[in-house]
Formats: sequence, structure tokens, C-alpha cells
Amino acid sequence: MKTHCYPRKDRARPWRSGGFVLLIVLVVVLLSSMLAASVLYAMRSEAAAHTASVQREQAWAAAMSGVARALAVATDPGGDWMGWEDNPAMFQHQFVKQDGDDQWFFTVYSASDSLGAEVRFGLTDEASKLSVRHHDPAWLGKLPGLDAKLAAALAGAVPRSETAPRTNGPRAASWAPDVSGRAGANDLPPDARSDETRLSGAPVSEGQPSEAAPSIPAASASPVPSIEEWFAAAGLSSQLLYGEDANYNLRLDPNEDDGETRKPLDNADGQLDRGLQQHLTTISYDLNVNSDGQPRINLNDAKADLSKSGLPQATLDYVAALRRAGQALSHVAALLEAEGEFQDAEGRPQRLRSGIGREELSVVLDQCTTTNAARLEGLINVNTAPRAVLIAIPFVGEALADAILATRPGLTADEARTPAWLYRRGLVTAEEFKQIVPHLTTRSLQFSFRCLGYAVPSGRYRVLSVMVDTAPHPPRVAALRDLTRFGFPVPLAVLENGGAGGVSTTSAGGRLAW
Repeated sequence: MKTHCYPRKDRARPWRSGGFVLLIVLVVVLLSSMLAASVLYAMRSEAAAHTASVQREQAWAAAMSGVARALAVATDPGGDWMGWEDNPAMFQHQFVKQDGDDQWFFTVYSASDSLGAEVRFGLTDEASKLSVRHHDPAWLGKLPGLDAKLAAALAGAVPRSETAPRTNGPRAASWAPDVSGRAGANDLPPDARSDETRLSGAPVSEGQPSEAAPSIPAASASPVPSIEEWFAAAGLSSQLLYGEDANYNLRLDPNEDDGETRKPLDNADGQLDRGLQQHLTTISYDLNVNSDGQPRINLNDAKADLSKSGLPQATLDYVAALRRAGQALSHVAALLEAEGEFQDAEGRPQRLRSGIGREELSVVLDQCTTTNAARLEGLINVNTAPRAVLIAIPFVGEALADAILATRPGLTADEARTPAWLYRRGLVTAEEFKQIVPHLTTRSLQFSFRCLGYAVPSGRYRVLSVMVDTAPHPPRVAALRDLTRFGFPVPLAVLENGGAGGVSTTSAGGRLAW
């Protein structure tokens, strides 16, 4: 009899048990691999972000080195009294530091005033513009593109920062409006990270390079509204302000010279219409000091000591006679070729001449004043103002503006120290000079410019729009905006050689493909 043996159903088969364990091991290995990959990815992302952060800070530091250079040259231009205007030796493609394979540079530039030139390696004088804070609509309405109604709206605008105190750091003036024609709050970009601490030179992050940007004083707590903010408050289109310059780089790009083919709309005339930004400012003032930086002598102050003024005795006698008669001078220029009937100390009539003619005019304008005001607001620099601004000054017509522009290149540094050259060179009569000169200065204390910090060959960069004020001690950054998001502004060939160069491939992320 055969006996059949059947395996017990409850006994686990060895091959099934081994397969289950293998499956568990594979799952564990897979999860471990995924976890490792995730950790590795996070580490690499963090390393990449750290590297990018450091490179951004290096670009910032390079750009701020350019700002520091601009402040130094604007404060002391050296032997060339216009050394801030176009100075490639100080501003073009300046080496900052070597960092591995990268060489970091900065370039300081402004819009070129010459046809065919790409840019000008220098600063723009804010005193060469009309101030929307100080000049009335009759002046502003003479500018191209502004009629009486628009001029009145602009002169009557009250930006928020005029009525509510706020920090005058980059957040307060860091926006650049769209040029689509819309105005107001819709022009403002999304809020961005504040760079206020960078202005003071304080650390901004652990990733900041060891060679940080130079320490530069920031603007004061009483802000000066930007011209963009002023236009928004007036309800005026930003296209009126920026013209055809859609990417705010101050140079003519192909899409800004092709008619209606691509935005912005332009007239395809081969020239960049920069709009009213070239003629308007919100910060422009002179100091009531002489060429040596000493306070001027107030001729209307009876207690003022005129013995050290350097004026001829005839002028001292004339001013003394004015004081005895209780008469005050409206401006120092009123002394030019002046004479009048007065009474001497004994009450006898006498006719006196001021003693101020062609030779003495420069001295009295430099050394004397008729007001105790420390700041003289809204004066126009007759040595730098463009034709459109000169024509807007009362009593200056097109003929005189053209004569001024033709005469300026031949001025010596001594002549250019005061507006006396207008009379000494025969451009105006004595009476015309007295009407015009109260609106004029020959000093530049506030400047605007673009500063570009960039690396070769990696192509990291940062673009800043800057306004500085050299009147305080120490000089300060009055306004700063980051324009990096609009792309690399000038071809590298132009920065290196000043040549035409090709159009570069750009991105808004702060990296450039040369």
C-alpha cells in the first residue's frame, strides 16, 4: 500500500520568503536613492543659489565702485573744470578686481550729445535742466512736448514724498515706469528687495564678497521726489518723459528706430528722442559761496565788512550811499554800469558811479551776494544747459541761445567761473545781463548718470541709474534705481573700445551672453 505525503499548507515555502525580503530591500534602496538624490539636488541648488548671490553682490560692488569714482570726480574734477562731462580715462571700462576666471569692470556713462556717438563716458549736470520744483509753467511750457496745460499740471503736482516723510533710499525711487503711455500707480513694478543697507556699506548677506562696495553716504531722511514720481503725480504719461528710449539705456536701439514695426512707436529718423528726461529735474541748487567755498558777502547787510571783498573804492562808496538812502540791491548784477544821485554824509547831493564794468564784473559776482540764503534753488548752469533749456529762460531767445552755444567751447576756466562772460564777450548789453543773470549759475553740484558693473567672460552684470549731490560734506547718493531687469544696456565692444559694436544677447536676469 502506497503512502502519499502532501506538504502542509501552513508551511512557508523558502523561495517565497526570500522573494519578499528582496522586494523590501529594493524598495528601501529605491527610497534611499531618491532621498540621496533629493538631498544632493538641494545641496547643488543651494550652492548654485549661493554662487549666484555672490555674483550678484560682486556685480553690485563693481557698480558701486563706479558710483564712488563718479562722486570723487564730480567733487574734484582736477585740472579740467569740465572733467566730469566726458572722461573715458576715468569712467570707461575701468578694472575693479580679478575673481577666478572673471575680471570685473565698471563703466559710468550718460547720453551722448553728439550725433552718431553711442554714449558719453561721463556725468550729466542736473543744473543744466529746468526744475519742476522751482520753475513756473511759463518756463516749462517752452520745452518741446509741453503745452501750457501740461506745464501747469506738472508744476502743480504734489508727489506723496512732498507731503509725507519717507526714506530716500532705492525703494523710494527704484521704479522705472512702462512707456506704454499709462501714468500713475500702474507704472510701478512689483516690490523688490530693498538695497538701503548697501548704500551705507553695511553687510547685506553672508554671501557678500570680501571686497564690498565702497561706503557711500545715502540720501537724507527728507526725500527728493524722482522725476518719474513727479510725472505720475501730475497724471502725465511716462512716454512723454522717456520718449523713444523704451529700455532706459540712453542710446538708440534697432526697435527704437523702425517706425511702427515694433514697440515703442518712433519716427525712424535715426535719432533717439529721449523725451523730457533730458530737460527736467527735481534736484538742482547752488550754494551761496564764492569760488573758494567761503560765504559770499551780503551787500545788503549793513553789518557786512566790505573791506575784504576785493571791490574797488568806487564800488564801496556806491554801496555805502545805497545803505544811507535805505535802498537794497535786488541782485549783484544791478551794480553793472550803474550810477545814481545820492546825498553825502553832510546831506549834499552827489552823483556816484558803481565802479563795476567789464573788468570788475566777474569779481563782484563771485565774491558778493544780496541774500543770506545758504542755498540758491533752481539756477540754470549757462555753461552746460542745452538749447531748449536756454530758450526757456526769461529774456533769452533763440538768437542768444545760439550765440551762447557757439561761444561756450572757447571759454577759459577763469571765464567760465561766473556768468560775466556773457557781457564781457559782448553777447548781451548791460541791461540785458541784469535781466538774465539772476536765473543763472556756472556751477554743477548735482549729477545723474548710469553705472554698469560687469564681469568678463561670465557676463554677470548690474545696471544702476544714479543721482548724486556733491554740495554736502561728504557728498551723497541722492537717488538710485536698479535697471538690471531691462537688460545689458550697451554692447561690450562700445564699452571696451568706444566703437559701434554689435547688439548683445541679453536677459533680464543679470547675465549676458557676449
